[in-house]
Amino acid sequence: GKLTPGGLFVQWLPLYQFAPDDLRLVLRTFLAAFDQAHSFLGLYNAKNPILALVGYHPGDGKRRTLGVDLRRLQRELNSAGRRRYVQDLRDLLGSYMLDRGALLRFAGKGELNTDLDPRLTFSAPRAAYEKRDRLAWSSLAALWPHRVPCPPSLLEGPAGLRAKVQAGVKLWAEAVDLYVRADLQRVEAGTVMFPPGALQKLLRAYEREPEFLPARGRLLSLAARSPDAETIFRSMLTRTPRSIRVREVYWGYLALHRRFDEARRVKAELDALKAGGRRSLTPKQ
Repeated sequence: GKLTPGGLFVQWLPLYQFAPDDLRLVLRTFLAAFDQAHSFLGLYNAKNPILALVGYHPGDGKRRTLGVDLRRLQRELNSAGRRRYVQDLRDLLGSYMLDRGALLRFAGKGELNTDLDPRLTFSAPRAAYEKRDRLAWSSLAALWPHRVPCPPSLLEGPAGLRAKVQAGVKLWAEAVDLYVRADLQRVEAGTVMFPPGALQKLLRAYEREPEFLPARGRLLSLAARSPDAETIFRSMLTRTPRSIRVREVYWGYLALHRRFDEARRVKAELDALKAGGRRSLTPKQ
């Protein structure tokens, strides 16, 4: 079938099943069909990354540009409640990857995948056999340096709302960048734990945007079994001294390691936070 004028097409690509050259083949074929194209990262995971390709067909001979109605999108996200997989506007727009220009630069010139020349049918199984473990993250690693900010022209709504969203998306996108680069470093090294340089990227991601939950979750999980636990907890509490979740995990860590005096102090601070106390909580130095 064909898209009607104003039609929108979204193709989810399991990057973990594509070698970089096969991804370029798919992108060239996609871009040959759509004059307007965008892409988003669908999963913050270097081991199982997913890319959403968005193509727009204006039609009718009119030069209309695809836009995101921020007020409508916010209403949709709010109505999804706890079941939603997107935290908020920042989460969706902060996962922006490449616009059409960046996609073209990454894809380069070459053949297309067509019904009469189905190159992907043969190249994808070969890549799965030859690349094996590298296949999972190699396309994301190749694609990541080409990432661009979410274009302001994509955002539609009142000027004040656009400015507020752009500022939040910028911080979110920076946190995403640090988080994904840390995770790529981990999977490329073939380790479960994050190497020292990768851990610093995670901490910087939390510093940029504490509400970016993947970084917070990773850091708290690492702190439970890492020799760098104190560094992790202190950095997080310096950035968010009133975080109940971080203090809960820190309290459990101290109690588990029988550091009871410190655990009692953290527990008292935690109780004060839960009770809505306004007294100053000095970050641990």
